[in-house]
Amino acid sequence: MSLEGYYYCGWCEFKTKSECENNLHLDSPEHLVHFKHTHCEPCNKQLWNKPALEAHLETSKHKKLANISMECKHCSYATVNKQMMEQHELTRKHINAVNGVVKEYIICEKCDYKTKFKSQFKQHEETEKHQNNINGVVKPNEYVCEACNYKTHIKCSMDLHKKTRKHLTKVNEVI
Repeated sequence: MSLEGYYYCGWCEFKTKSECENNLHLDSPEHLVHFKHTHCEPCNKQLWNKPALEAHLETSKHKKLANISMECKHCSYATVNKQMMEQHELTRKHINAVNGVVKEYIICEKCDYKTKFKSQFKQHEETEKHQNNINGVVKPNEYVCEACNYKTHIKCSMDLHKKTRKHLTKVNEVI
């Protein structure tokens, strides 16, 4: 409040002629202790009553400035947007987590392929790689290391493989 060229604080008996010093005082801990329940530190915003502060804390602007995200208690999902959280709560992932349903991996023993989704596994079963693994087919220009079950179409890759510790260990075990 300004009166007769001075700035006065009605709470702290603070008095100055400088507007800058007054603004510094208004942000000082000595002053803010009177308004602690209505001051938002992350936004550096003074609100004049508790309901106004509570309404401010729910705004997305405050949540962004305060870097506050809403986190799902059941999943690893987080957002600053209330509507996005509501949409998340309708997803199968969330519902399964709430009900304690844990999706197991479906593993192809022939190809070392794994997925949590039946549709993806069915697509995998149709691939040439899977069909060749089932039938034991070796394609032309395919280099196979029988000791390590390593396959490649690139000769220099096979040459490098034969120098690896894994390969050398496997070959020495066979001897």
